[in-house]
Amino acid sequence: MRGGVFAFALVVCAGGAVAAEPDEPEQDLVGGGCRVRTAVVDERGVATVEAHCEWDVAPASVLAILRDPARLGAALDTLGDCRSLPDGRILQVHTVGWPVDDRQVTLDWREQRLSGAGARFVYGRSERQEPLALGRVQIALNEGFWEVRPLAEGGTTLAYASRYDAPLFLAYVSVVPSLAFFLVSIETGFYDRYRQYYGVVTKHGTLRQVLEAKRVMALTLRDSLGRLLLVQGPVTLSLMIGAPWTAAAMGMGRIQVGILRAALVGAALHALALFGIIVLLYFDRRRAAVEVALLFLAGNAGLTAVTLWLGPGFYGFGYPVAALCACAWAYRRLEATFENLEYLTFASQPMSPDPGLAA
Repeated sequence: MRGGVFAFALVVCAGGAVAAEPDEPEQDLVGGGCRVRTAVVDERGVATVEAHCEWDVAPASVLAILRDPARLGAALDTLGDCRSLPDGRILQVHTVGWPVDDRQVTLDWREQRLSGAGARFVYGRSERQEPLALGRVQIALNEGFWEVRPLAEGGTTLAYASRYDAPLFLAYVSVVPSLAFFLVSIETGFYDRYRQYYGVVTKHGTLRQVLEAKRVMALTLRDSLGRLLLVQGPVTLSLMIGAPWTAAAMGMGRIQVGILRAALVGAALHALALFGIIVLLYFDRRRAAVEVALLFLAGNAGLTAVTLWLGPGFYGFGYPVAALCACAWAYRRLEATFENLEYLTFASQPMSPDPGLAA
């Protein structure tokens, strides 16, 4: 039974990777006793995956798994966590693996009885989402159903349908080179210069030594960011050029080509803004980091509302504009930090080492 569910999960995941002509409305993939169909998107730009399986397994065995979130999570290796909450909602965590964050969603899950000992399990994103655990991101859309019916000749027929936000997921995957480069290069080379600068300060170096250490640190950061752009730029540009073929291979419609291209640019700029926040926090510039985060939050929310009002042709364009604003402000604040770093370094120290004397 477990092998059959694994085969089904594999086929569903692979269903989006079948090539198709851009004008083809849907496509089928057969394997593991299942037929998977990826259909065109709806007016929201959301893709659909549908599957129909016939297994030589008792319906009761399949129903037992779908009625127990823990067993469903154990059967599907794409679910890192799947459990029932006290109020009946289901918490799921979809795992891809490092360096892509796990995706968390809280679902409303209900069972509907069907004739002939069958059942349908309908799920959708709950209005009340559980708080995100560290290192996870929220799934914006997740809805669908599982349907189990007994076959007349014995065995089980299983139908499955799911709607998901494919373009944004692909866009986030596209910034993996930036994440890897930042971890390997900037977090190492820049951190060495950062320690060197504060080492000069704590060892009572001269002003000339402090300024020289600051200059080297700033130069290292600019050089690393420049090389990061050389790594991420070609990746993003190549994916933007190949967006029509990627959309066709994933079973997405024309509207999602524009969304994918906008999301690719937005994800790259978003990653740069996040890197700027991280560097600001190196220097304890918490207020500046909050400014960047709030600017992105307000811009993304406001511009999303505007693009929804303008119509499907503008879907997805609020994200890159908001990310660009946040990125520009992050690096404006970084420039200001480096201009006055020696002042900020010494002015942030207490006037007296003994709080009692200061009182």
